[in-house]
Order: sequence, then C-alpha cells, then structure tokens
Amino acid sequence: MFEQIVNFLEQNEIVKMLLDGYFVLLIVIVFLRFVFKNKKIVTISLSVIIFLLLTFFVNKIGLVASSFLYNVVIRYLPITLIIIFAPEMRDSIMSIYRHESQTKAKNLNPSQAAKNAIADACFELSMKREGALITIEYHNSLDQYAEHAVILNSEITKELLMTIFFPPSPLHDGAVIIKGNKIRCAGAYYRLSSSIAEKDKTMGSRHRAAKGISEITDSVTIVVSEETGNINIAEGGGLIPIADKQHLLDYLDILIK
Repeated sequence: MFEQIVNFLEQNEIVKMLLDGYFVLLIVIVFLRFVFKNKKIVTISLSVIIFLLLTFFVNKIGLVASSFLYNVVIRYLPITLIIIFAPEMRDSIMSIYRHESQTKAKNLNPSQAAKNAIADACFELSMKREGALITIEYHNSLDQYAEHAVILNSEITKELLMTIFFPPSPLHDGAVIIKGNKIRCAGAYYRLSSSIAEKDKTMGSRHRAAKGISEITDSVTIVVSEETGNINIAEGGGLIPIADKQHLLDYLDILIK
C-alpha cells in the first residue's frame, strides 16, 4: 500500500508540489506552536517523532523543498532541544545538588513568634487588599534568588513585612525570603510556573511565581492576592487555600518542622 502511494506521488508532479508546499507550511506552524507556546516534554517528544516520520516520507517520495527543510531541522534538533530545555535542565540539576548537599543537622527554622508575625502581617495585608509573596526557606537554599534582591538580614516583624509590601514601596512586587528567624531579603523574583491548568489561566503573576518556586525547591510560600485578599500556601507545586490565622499556623507547623 505504501509503495503504491509512493509510486503515484512520484508520477504526479503537481501533487508533489502541493504536498511539498503543505509540508513546508506544516513544519513552520508546528515549530512556532510547540517551541514558543508549549514546552511540555511529552509534546516536544511527539513532535520529534512526527518530524522523523515526515522526514523519511518526504525523502522517500523526493519532495525537494520539504526534504531540505526537514533535514535542516533534524540536523540541529539536539542543539535546539538543549536551548529549549535549558531552564528546566538547570533547575533539575540545582534541585538534585541541593538535596544531596543537605546536612543531617536540624535546619534552622522560624520560631513560633516569627511564624505568628508572618501570619499577622499576611492577614492584615489581606484585609487591606495589599498583595504579598513570602517564601520560607527549608532545606533547599534560596541564595541564588537572594543574590539578585535587596539583602536585609532583619528581624521578622509584622510592621517590617507590611512596610515592604505597602504598594508605594519599590520592593512590594517581589518576594520576601525568610531564612530562620531573619528576613533574608526583599524584592526577589522567581521563574513563573508554566504548569497552569486551563481553569487557572487568570492566575496572577504572584501565584504563578509562588507555584514556580515551590516546584523546584522544598520552600513554603505564602501568597496574598491583591485583587481578592485571599491567602494561599504554595508547596510542592500546589496551592492550598487558607481560611484563618490558625489554619495558616497549623500548615506552617506541618510543612516546616
């Protein structure tokens, strides 16, 4: 059956020209769609398989333009995939490194007084509809994010947190990183999560940043919505809605032992 199709195409130049143009258009559309809009590993893998099959097909029936274009894509495919997945590869390697470099000693975690100050600040900011992003470091180091932020190394107080996230403040759009009983820095920025469900397409940048950092580290991030005042905890790539102060403290005690 396949040989009959090939023979038919080889004898019909017009059909071959139409197919040639179609496959050239197809590769351009697929490349733009998958590379610039969707970087899922499964999607990229499927597109690679499709490219390989089409390359064999167009070479078999002798489509000149398509053969040239597909062969160029296949030749540079490994380099292209490395460039596309560079952020994911870097994050995975860093995550493995951090886990392997954990010490057996108990990690210095925020005291109960520090957790109370964080919770008080979050709920007061929530009442005022002032957004906030507070990340509590656990085992995985967040120094690479702190290096590009404003270093504070200050005591954790409700007043300082509220001042940082007060809208005129130049630091209010970034994240605060808590390390132990200190505010390590303010104005930190994370890579936004790309794993957003269809129903969550309207999710703001704070929530996507919170999910993003929770996907690659074991940190716990509290995010206060500027639009609704709702409070969520981002941990392990998920968002947990928080009802009240005690609910928040209970989760912090569970997640940060």
